[in-house]
Amino acid sequence: MNSPRSRRDDLLDAAERLFADRGFYGASMRDIAREARVQLGLSTYYFTTKEQLYQEVLRRRGEDLVALLEDSLRELCERRPRPTVAEIMEAFIVPHVRRVAADAAWRRYSQILYQLAAFEERRSLGAWLFPPHERVLDLYVEALGGALPGAEPRKLRIAMLFARQLKLGFIVNMSSESAAPDPARLSLDVLPQLVDFARVGVVAAAAAEAVPIPQPRRLRTRR
Repeated sequence: MNSPRSRRDDLLDAAERLFADRGFYGASMRDIAREARVQLGLSTYYFTTKEQLYQEVLRRRGEDLVALLEDSLRELCERRPRPTVAEIMEAFIVPHVRRVAADAAWRRYSQILYQLAAFEERRSLGAWLFPPHERVLDLYVEALGGALPGAEPRKLRIAMLFARQLKLGFIVNMSSESAAPDPARLSLDVLPQLVDFARVGVVAAAAAEAVPIPQPRRLRTRR
């Protein structure tokens, strides 16, 4: 018989699969319990609400992801006290992408993160994610400040946000499990080009002048 701990893990694994496949709103607690082969009453014993279960799904691999990104930058800075932009982008992108490429569970987790970015309520649904990932962002912004002296921290932060979305989009594009050939599907072969694209983008974003966003013109109505 499964132990209580393994049932909890079964629920997390099932939730991760269904959230990745159907999204937060498309997967019910009943669906997740059925997928995990756990009674619905037992699932609500471990996770009172679907929101709580979702938070735990985010946290479970999120802690490893934060550690991976922090360790990658720390190891780089130990080797190179003043790393280049290219090296910083490589530290930010390559270990994460390779971890996802090697593990189907991490690919599902990346799908969930990609979906979450589009939710209006992402701050509440993804509440666990923001403090540790903001800390990681600060570390990379600080490293970029050494590589781009004089660059405004605000611009470097925006550049890192761009880089984060670029990396996540690449991961999701690469992670499709469809058997059909797709000429637009990206692969690990182009990872060096992704890093260079991020490098160029970060340098450009750091140097860019702020451009006001034009307001939409109000249409005049006939009377």
